[in-house]
Amino acid sequence: RQRQMCIRDSLSTMCDSLAVGLDKWGVELTKQPLVTHDIALLRPVYKPKGQQKLAAASRSLISLTPSPTQTIVIGVPGARASSKQKELTASTVAGMAHSFSTPHAVVASSEVEAVRMMDDILQQIGAGAIAPSILFFTSNRDSRAAYWLRAQALKRGVVPVLAPPTLKTGLLAGNLRRNIQSKFTSNPASDVALYERCPFLGRKRVLCIGIDTCHTDTVSTGAAVGLLMTPTGNVVIPNFWRNDVRGQELENVTGGFKAVVDEAMTLGHGLDEVIVFQDGNVFSELQSMKSAVPAEVGLSFMCLHKRTNIRFMHDNGQTQANHVRGTIIQSLTPAARNSTSVAPSFFLQAHDSNMSTARGVQYTVHALSPKLPLNQVQDLAFALSHIHSVLPTKLPFPTRCAHRLSSLTERLIDACPDFSPTNLNESVRHRLWFI
Repeated sequence: RQRQMCIRDSLSTMCDSLAVGLDKWGVELTKQPLVTHDIALLRPVYKPKGQQKLAAASRSLISLTPSPTQTIVIGVPGARASSKQKELTASTVAGMAHSFSTPHAVVASSEVEAVRMMDDILQQIGAGAIAPSILFFTSNRDSRAAYWLRAQALKRGVVPVLAPPTLKTGLLAGNLRRNIQSKFTSNPASDVALYERCPFLGRKRVLCIGIDTCHTDTVSTGAAVGLLMTPTGNVVIPNFWRNDVRGQELENVTGGFKAVVDEAMTLGHGLDEVIVFQDGNVFSELQSMKSAVPAEVGLSFMCLHKRTNIRFMHDNGQTQANHVRGTIIQSLTPAARNSTSVAPSFFLQAHDSNMSTARGVQYTVHALSPKLPLNQVQDLAFALSHIHSVLPTKLPFPTRCAHRLSSLTERLIDACPDFSPTNLNESVRHRLWFI
């Protein structure tokens, strides 16, 4: 506390000196330039429980099996594994086969043999089983060969989960079962009753799209994940792409966005609103996106900045603390001199921060639908940060999914160059296999 008082005194002295210097030029420095009483607090978000949650989970626009019909367990110790590692892998496979009550449990000597064994097991299961899950146990989950295994499983309509071999198979089995259930979710919005939480949606068919890109020294990938919400059900629509040539990012983002909108138009039999939450500060594709949205559909577009250097503290005169989740701060947001935003940007603190200083996400609004006021967009963004997670997250669900999908597909495409949305099996395409 003494250190904080010393820093505050130093900053106060610097501000006084700055005020004296600016006064010579006729510029007045306000006493408290970063203090505001103009804030808003959004209503908390409650999640359904028990039978309500099960009923909401069944409201999906597509007919997919909510849980896997079969589970395959394959151990891949690797060519350089020691005898102890091989024994541990075999022991883990046997324990998982017992926990999941599956007869399909084998140990492969390499990743290529693991794929061959997977094909043999899938042939035994038959075409009647929809989207089985597969558990790979390998000590090198982050290797290029491991991502090649993931890609091969997804191309065959199998949801892969990779885990390290362990002696605590009982504890790991419970975590893996929960992981599989989350990946098989086709209606992630069942975590929040959105139409009850946001009554302004009415009977509208709303498509929220998150967009993000991932750039490395060798490859650049992007993802657009749409969450289609209708009164009759919800569904997630993921899409990703690879930028093979520099300078094609704009066309690829627009193409990926249009593919999600077209599919949502088909599934929802039309749309009323499209809301884009794009991660980053690039909005050059906004004009081309407008041409991909039908004229009768409203379009809202905003850029999200999650790594800002601005922090806000609640000061009651005696102590300072982080502001609570659901806080909207709009009066202190910076704006560039050449800004093209159509509405004031705002900061949204969607989650609580028990340690350190809370860092809210800045939303810069570049397009706003005439049928969707800004306060309703803020309320919806806050509700979307609670979807498919135990605790609220910093980003809305579609943007968080796009961030994860673009990062994952970069590794998948690097390991398997022919991996693309076109050869992704239909039985897993609308599932959260990338979470």
